[in-house]
Amino acid sequence: MKEEILKTIFAPLRLISNKETVLGLEFLVDKKVNKYNSNSDFAKKVEKELNEYFRGTRKTFDIKISVTGTTFQKNVWKIVSKIPYGRTLTYKEIAEKLGNKNLSRAVGQALKSNKIVIFIPCHRVVAKNGLGGYSGKKHIEIKKNLLRIEKSMV
Repeated sequence: MKEEILKTIFAPLRLISNKETVLGLEFLVDKKVNKYNSNSDFAKKVEKELNEYFRGTRKTFDIKISVTGTTFQKNVWKIVSKIPYGRTLTYKEIAEKLGNKNLSRAVGQALKSNKIVIFIPCHRVVAKNGLGGYSGKKHIEIKKNLLRIEKSMV
């Protein structure tokens, strides 16, 4: 497993990979980044595709990901991964797709456990009456900005 810090036009990101598959990707907006070390070919590819996404010139990714989690979490992430660019679903709509409209909170907890931001687009999941959360309250601006990028390019 390799950890690299990516420099993107949006925010620094920590990439965890096995050199050909993303195992983790997280924003580092609350942490001071002194050194970027996206030296591997794979990290450079991930960085390039993310920067294209942030510029609004890429809507899908050619990067392989691998997730670990419970069956429920994986089912939630699979649904979320199918939300089209520029579109959103509510927590309740995802719960309904899972067969139980009362699972909205459990859906939120599964999304909170997502270790691969952007590629599993949790930012596309919103509350019935508003934006909802995103990796905690400190990151809500990230969600707003990602949705803004996507809306402007649809």
